Amino acid sequence: KDLVPSSKRKMLLLGLVIGLGIISKHTSVFLWAGAGLYIMFYNRLWFKTYQLYLSVLISLFLLLPVLVWNIENDFISFAYQSERANIFSSPIRFDLLLTEVAGQFFYHNPFVTVLVWIAIWKALFRNDFIETKKLALFLFLSLPILILFLFVALFRQTLPHWSGPAYLALMLIAGAYLAGKYQKKIHWAVKSALALFVLSMFLGVAEVNYGLVNAKKIIGVDLTLDMYGWKQLGEKTKALFEEDFAEGKMSKEAPIISWRWFPAAHLDYYVAKGNRKEVKAIGSLERIHKYAWMNKQRGGFQLGMDAYFITFSNDFEDPNKNIADYFEYIQAPDTLRIERSGKVVKEAYVYRLKNLIAIPKNELD
Repeated sequence: KDLVPSSKRKMLLLGLVIGLGIISKHTSVFLWAGAGLYIMFYNRLWFKTYQLYLSVLISLFLLLPVLVWNIENDFISFAYQSERANIFSSPIRFDLLLTEVAGQFFYHNPFVTVLVWIAIWKALFRNDFIETKKLALFLFLSLPILILFLFVALFRQTLPHWSGPAYLALMLIAGAYLAGKYQKKIHWAVKSALALFVLSMFLGVAEVNYGLVNAKKIIGVDLTLDMYGWKQLGEKTKALFEEDFAEGKMSKEAPIISWRWFPAAHLDYYVAKGNRKEVKAIGSLERIHKYAWMNKQRGGFQLGMDAYFITFSNDFEDPNKNIADYFEYIQAPDTLRIERSGKVVKEAYVYRLKNLIAIPKNELD
């Protein structure tokens, strides 16, 4: 039988949704892989309709800005991602694979992860709760990306959240399993997953803002400090910049220099924005990322300019190591103390870089 009009409209919608997904995250292309597998095995009639191919063209059209930008920039975003996942220069690392599996277990909530794999096991061997076609669709949308990142984890370090899109579809299988088995009540594991999520959020916010646990004493480093103190820094640098300008030490337009995209982005939002300054970065493309383009958009570097350089006690970069060659001299830093619950938890060091004598190299040129 011919496909009904509603199915044809769904095909066009599929191209639109996947195209928008690819723009935001390139791994959304796996949605087309999953959809293609489903059509091949369960709905070959779609191959006879022009709507399917039009749907693919819609996705490609939405991807056009990304492709044009990469053509103009030597496909740099794809080259960067392929380098991150390059498996040909590394030996097999089962420790990295174990780290990825453990990361997925905790990132996606332990209760949810266990439920997902129990549901998949039941669906594959004793399925009485989900239609075969729907099960196949969810698996086709999930397993390719999941298997890919597990394979990459055998050779290179990965991040567990990369597998997040795969678990979104797998959770629907778990939902169908619980809905069929426990129609009149919420399973205790779902309640536990929700409770763990709420507890984790509460403890996370409390730890970041109040430092309830001495993480540095336990594991040697307090990662919460990466997320804390930025508003304080913005307020304290504002006073420092105003004083420097009033005393003629620095010009009002003096930008802030950073050595890496983080903390550059945080300095941009919390420090530069409120002080009407610009953040520029000096370093390799791998370290400064988008700031290689933003440097150009913000006028680049001019000989004779002065600048500030801000680094931190918990993430220290010595400007005398990689920045000094570009400036005539670097003044000793002012120290700004960041406090949490009445205690100094980290320090920001504000250097004054005087008289740019060499234009930093831009790898894009």
